[in-house]
Amino acid sequence: MIDVDLLACARPERSDAWARAARRARVYSTWLIVPATTAALFGVQLALGREERRVDSALARARVAASQRGRTASRIRSLEDQEARLRSAEDALSALRSRARLGTTPALRVLGHAVPEDVWLERLHVRRAEITIQGHGRQLSSLVELANGLSALAVFDGPIELVDVRHTSPTFTFTLRGTLRALSASTRSPGR
Repeated sequence: MIDVDLLACARPERSDAWARAARRARVYSTWLIVPATTAALFGVQLALGREERRVDSALARARVAASQRGRTASRIRSLEDQEARLRSAEDALSALRSRARLGTTPALRVLGHAVPEDVWLERLHVRRAEITIQGHGRQLSSLVELANGLSALAVFDGPIELVDVRHTSPTFTFTLRGTLRALSASTRSPGR
């Protein structure tokens, strides 16, 4: 390679020492630039490695926290389900106690004797002191007889009302409603 400086005449003249230094700098500049660039890149790589480890550590902490929150949420759901089951059991127990206090068993005993032969019961629902009786009868007069007969019984508090009657050939569908009388402690039978 031939090195000819075409602009040498236009440049101010330098001293020989400066010229030699510039030539050496050109020769050694590649030797200096490569290690400097390598050192800079190595420093950047070290910094990126530290930052990557810091991000990985933060990500691991976030995963642990999310897992703990997930376990806590599932435990809360489990406790809420358990609470709902306990409330349901408590309501059922309360209903049983209410029936025992209201004397549902004596009402069922007398109900069986008060039903006329051409009437049959389909559903009996007791909630607290309210009783609802549904069924079918062949004659309307039998339904009225049933309502009057039940109203006269001591287990019911007040009249039994015939609230719904529909003619569904060949029978009548009916609904009776009334209130059970609370039993006093002296009239309750043991174990009921």
